[in-house]
Amino acid sequence: MCLAPNKQTDQSILPNPIQKQEMRKAAADKHKIGAWNCTGLSHERYQYLQGQGFDVLALLELHGSPVKWEGRKLIVSDRPEEGDPASGVAIMLSPRMQKDVLAFGKVGSRIVWVRIKGKFHNYFIVAAYIPHAHRKEPPFREDTHELLSQTIKLAKSTDCVMVLTDANGRLQRGSEGSSQKVYPENLTYGKTRKPNTISLSSNNAEKTGGST
Repeated sequence: MCLAPNKQTDQSILPNPIQKQEMRKAAADKHKIGAWNCTGLSHERYQYLQGQGFDVLALLELHGSPVKWEGRKLIVSDRPEEGDPASGVAIMLSPRMQKDVLAFGKVGSRIVWVRIKGKFHNYFIVAAYIPHAHRKEPPFREDTHELLSQTIKLAKSTDCVMVLTDANGRLQRGSEGSSQKVYPENLTYGKTRKPNTISLSSNNAEKTGGST
């Protein structure tokens, strides 16, 4: 039996009203999620980020805890402890995400989390700033990893878990040009002043932007 090829018309097929409605609905279901190591959060940066259209934005290495903006829009960590001045993290939420918050919390000055109601499943989102491997005093990398693991266990089994982090994968200062071996977990990743973005829907996940 010979099957003739399907004939293709030059005229593009426009979506009907029902398809247009489904397309608009799918676009509304997408969420813009990002993470940014901003090395401090000034008033100017705070105002700038509010206009970037993020639904969820993890802010890392804040060099403090921006409690003056703490509220439904900004979930902030505890203040940095003595000897750990660079820490401090926060999660910024858009108005539509604020109304769907189910729970939130903080674990010291390096971890915050939020649980958000979703359409098909709920989202458990963690912002974590991991210490580098060569710290001489607490908090140490291993301890923060353990706290992060315990935090993730707060998520429900049906939650979509997302960890937005600066994992501090880099070499020790002064080690450049040495003959030591370089392993993936020690690499310095490209830095950018533009937050990463991620677009999520029930059947789509696409990441764009530079890594931090």
